[in-house]
Amino acid sequence: MLAADHHRRRFRLAHYSSNPAGVAINLMSRIGLMVLVGIVDNDAIVKVDFILQERKRGTPLREAICLAGEKRLRPIVTNTVTTIFGMQPMMIYPGTGTEFYRPLAVVVIFGLLFATALTLVVIPVVVWVMEKADGERG
Repeated sequence: MLAADHHRRRFRLAHYSSNPAGVAINLMSRIGLMVLVGIVDNDAIVKVDFILQERKRGTPLREAICLAGEKRLRPIVTNTVTTIFGMQPMMIYPGTGTEFYRPLAVVVIFGLLFATALTLVVIPVVVWVMEKADGERG
């Protein structure tokens, strides 16, 4: 009995370490992942497109990246915040049906928090590196 209990505890710990929210990986969480990819992709495209438009107008690279951060911060953050607030009831409130949609909400909310930070910080750095590499090559 003691060995079986220890095995169950170890299994539970391994499960939560690979899935800290304790939400099942099922069809709804996979759909949430697809929704997340669409939202994050849109945010990144908005930022990169603005940078490229500014570059075509003759704006220096550093200034174009700073301007994109300044001008596109509000739309990106607004999109993220409204989506998170829209998904919160699915994640928080108990009731019939919410246990089915909870994995979708968890994936979208926590994925958006992480991906928005990447969009605001990492995407401009990637554009910087790619533009610099392109300038050295060409």
